[in-house]
Amino acid sequence: MHRSKCACLIKNVISPAVKIDLIDDFQNKKYAIILDESTDISTQKHLRMLVRFLSDKRNEIVTGFIGLIPVQEATGAKIFNLIDEEMKRCDQNLANCIDFATDGASARVGCNNSVWSRLKSVSPFCVQLKCICHLLVLCIQSAISKLPSNIGFLLSEIPNLFRHSELRR
Repeated sequence: MHRSKCACLIKNVISPAVKIDLIDDFQNKKYAIILDESTDISTQKHLRMLVRFLSDKRNEIVTGFIGLIPVQEATGAKIFNLIDEEMKRCDQNLANCIDFATDGASARVGCNNSVWSRLKSVSPFCVQLKCICHLLVLCIQSAISKLPSNIGFLLSEIPNLFRHSELRR
């Protein structure tokens, strides 16, 4: 099977079936929302949305991909409305959201008019977690900025020394 046929099969057959199973599994359960926004090569913004919940079918915590939602405006109100619409398509209520994880962008986690402030008004027991990957990058950048410049340069160049040589690996 060639690439385009395989991509169509995944997009039109496998993906909808997996999403239906995921939606059935997390009905009327408490869940966490994980968000991140990215821009593709055509400069179109997309919101990646995942949910995390305790699955009765698998008897374990499951993280599932809900959707890649195109974003026209990246304001807190617009993003919240997109999340609310997607959760309604999944027959789920935002009041069941107990955790919200995202990066530290002010449109998503600010005190006023953000996704977080709106979600907190709908689900008062929801807890906010900032993305551990983004926090780790900020910690590393801060730590490297405290080092002398020649040591910071040496640490950043170490992967380049080993990248192209099988012998050095």
